[in-house]
Amino acid sequence: LYFRLFCCFISLLMLFIAGMVAVNCISSASIKNNIHRSAAIINEEGLYPTTFANKYGTNGFLARDQYTDCLMLNIAAAGDAKEPMRSAILSPCYKGKYEIDKFPQHLTDLVDGVITPDTNYDWYWHGYLVVLKPLLLFFHYDQIRWINCLFMLLAFCFAIMQILKRLGLSYCLITIGTFLAMHFEFVPYTMQYFSVFFIAIISVAILLRWREFFDADNNDIIAFFA
Repeated sequence: LYFRLFCCFISLLMLFIAGMVAVNCISSASIKNNIHRSAAIINEEGLYPTTFANKYGTNGFLARDQYTDCLMLNIAAAGDAKEPMRSAILSPCYKGKYEIDKFPQHLTDLVDGVITPDTNYDWYWHGYLVVLKPLLLFFHYDQIRWINCLFMLLAFCFAIMQILKRLGLSYCLITIGTFLAMHFEFVPYTMQYFSVFFIAIISVAILLRWREFFDADNNDIIAFFA
């Protein structure tokens, strides 16, 4: 088991680094137009828009965290194609004087070359870039959210089918009720939320779909480690 865990760790580490290096080979110039359009959308909507009016205001239960989305786009825009390994490990970005209202403007300034990265966001592993940066070649922020909606719907339906088949109707109804209670329908509209929920939902579906495999020979431990 320990040898398999070690092999899993090394394999995933190499895969993650390779993926990050590959997407950091994409130049900022190639995603410039979609970064501009994305910045305009976030600037118009705000960094913490509420989905609909509620008494809690901008810190309400249904506020979307587009501040973090803006930071994700910032890191995508700041990656240096000339030094992809460095960008993959250090995740450079621009924060300036932490003037939050200027964060959307930082996006356009980065891809236009007006400013350069002034710090590194290296205490997180920004694996979402493996998907986000290639998408920015063809789509802007709002279009990416619609893509998120499609994949979230497919993953959720797949998971619900597996829960119904493997665990029964009661578990299926409890799961649906739980997701409705947290207003799951708004999750895909924030890239940060989508990343976390999609991984969780598709993992549940996969673990249930191939339950016999994961129940055997400590494969469940390997899976949860991964």
